[in-house]
Amino acid sequence: MLYSNDDEVMPYICYDVKILTGALTPYIYSDYQTELYGKVKKLRDKNLTFKEIANKLNEHGQISTRGKILKANHVFSILKKWKIRDSRINQPAIITIENFSIRYIVI
Repeated sequence: MLYSNDDEVMPYICYDVKILTGALTPYIYSDYQTELYGKVKKLRDKNLTFKEIANKLNEHGQISTRGKILKANHVFSILKKWKIRDSRINQPAIITIENFSIRYIVI
């Protein structure tokens, strides 16, 4: 670039910022899923087995989110998937700065 001594040159910085996060997940649990998880978690905290939890919830008319009778594997899956989702959402973001350069503008 050619410029004369009378021109002002202004430097500026160019860079890319990349943010990797799991907090922007589009999947949101329904109210029923949240309620069901709360009940399962509460019963699990009382040291009930997965089968005991399933039986207790079935006695109270609870069903799976797909309309099926709850079984021990459903209860396990509810707890496991919630835990995975929470760890993904609560994981700190990874921020990187790349392609750093200095450029000049003639004013």
